[in-house]
Amino acid sequence: MKEGRDLEVVIAAGDQQARQWIQHHAESHKRVHVLAACSSADEAHSALLTNLIDLLILDVNLPPGGGFSLLRSLNGNTPRAVIFTASSEEQALAAFQFHPLDYLLHPVDPARLGEALRRGADRVEGLPVDDTVMNLLDQRVSRVQLPRRLMVKTGGKVLFLKADEIDWIEADRDYIRIHNGVRKHHLRGTISGVEQQLPDERFVRIHRSTIVNVDRIREMQALSYGEYAVILLDGTRLTLSRSFREKVFSRLMTAA
Repeated sequence: MKEGRDLEVVIAAGDQQARQWIQHHAESHKRVHVLAACSSADEAHSALLTNLIDLLILDVNLPPGGGFSLLRSLNGNTPRAVIFTASSEEQALAAFQFHPLDYLLHPVDPARLGEALRRGADRVEGLPVDDTVMNLLDQRVSRVQLPRRLMVKTGGKVLFLKADEIDWIEADRDYIRIHNGVRKHHLRGTISGVEQQLPDERFVRIHRSTIVNVDRIREMQALSYGEYAVILLDGTRLTLSRSFREKVFSRLMTAA
């Protein structure tokens, strides 16, 4: 851990052995200060609301209602960074909507934990962090050069789709539908959350429920009331709403 102020951490895991293991390895880093090690959601909720927390290490199965319920109960007052821990990869997709620094399996690997703690320190210090990678990034590399991927669950497997494999994305109630050629993948979350994970130079939001890969746009046709039809290379017809028109036109001029 680099020099600077201490990273204020709360650990929340129901299993005592797992909790103590994480605390031991977290405290082995000089600049990490574990404020509380909680065994329940009530304990964690109290610790998070009464202390200034930088990082929460949260088990997805924290009793009684689970780690996700705890985060939702905070009503937006979440720590600046979250590391999830779990016994399996089963809930990794659901955890992804909270944009965690990492998703670690028990027994937590000390090296992986150390990397995640360093990313947490960078986030606190305001340095750019790419949450989709598992290694601390070299700050000399431009973010636009970094590979961005979305994690989607399909057929009992977790796939990682590269940005250039995605044609367009649409919101469908509580889910996101990702169009990848003739294939469709579903991801639980919000369109705004997915938008933040995609490279700005490649994707543009054309509607409150639609994001498009600009490289897939073939043409645009004027409609009524300031709207446009966006025609993709495969013939898919989407709608550019009036409220997003100026931003889209600016992005397309830059990408041309």
